[in-house]
Amino acid sequence: MAEGADKAFAVPATVNIKLLFERGEVPGMRNPVEIENIEDMRCQAGIHDVELRQDIRRLEIGDLVLLTLLKGAGSHTGEAWMVRITAIRGNAFQGKLARPVAPGPSRHRAGTRVSFGNVHIHSMPKGRVPANPS
Repeated sequence: MAEGADKAFAVPATVNIKLLFERGEVPGMRNPVEIENIEDMRCQAGIHDVELRQDIRRLEIGDLVLLTLLKGAGSHTGEAWMVRITAIRGNAFQGKLARPVAPGPSRHRAGTRVSFGNVHIHSMPKGRVPANPS
């Protein structure tokens, strides 16, 4: 880890990060928020979104992504939120909740920090093309 890097974001090499994300045990979170694993849902439905995966690989700090925050353990309903990326380490991201997609009351607050994986990214805002297209 680079000197001065955020130690709360460090994940031991022996930890299976994909398994942690799938179980909702996301490293670096003080108040865990369960996030929908949209990649798993797509795979179960036979959907393989190659374009989305390419866009995710080009994400940069400051970009917005859409995540679905589940309403509780084992829940299949949730709130869609735009999240601004604040840190990237491989397939692991940190961000802050920017705004809910739908108007109305929310269980979450803008500015709340979240940690998530590439498997949780539902999409990017329409019309947004990540920087550095390859």
